[in-house]
Amino acid sequence: MVSQRRSLLSTFVVCVLVVALLSLTSFGKARGVSKAQFSRLMRNKKQQCAEKEECLKLPDDQFEACLLYCLSSQCYEKVYAEEPLEEGEVDADRWDQFQKCIRQSRIRL
Repeated sequence: MVSQRRSLLSTFVVCVLVVALLSLTSFGKARGVSKAQFSRLMRNKKQQCAEKEECLKLPDDQFEACLLYCLSSQCYEKVYAEEPLEEGEVDADRWDQFQKCIRQSRIRL
């Protein structure tokens, strides 16, 4: 009788833990990442791309495009492909569009 109760209690505890873990992971996915976390992920990924051989061997005027393409080829095609950045050009609007595209497509950085 006592061992049966322990078994039922153990099963109940395991079920509660499983439900709790599932709800926590679902909540985390639904919420997404904060802006600070996203910025950090983007910075880290951009640094990784900057160290890739295919970007390093390009001339300076093509380096930034390579980094953006490495971050997300899909979003690069949507935002920059028709009118690539010129060397040294900073286009905050398109950068915002690019980041938004990455967030919306939930590309793993």
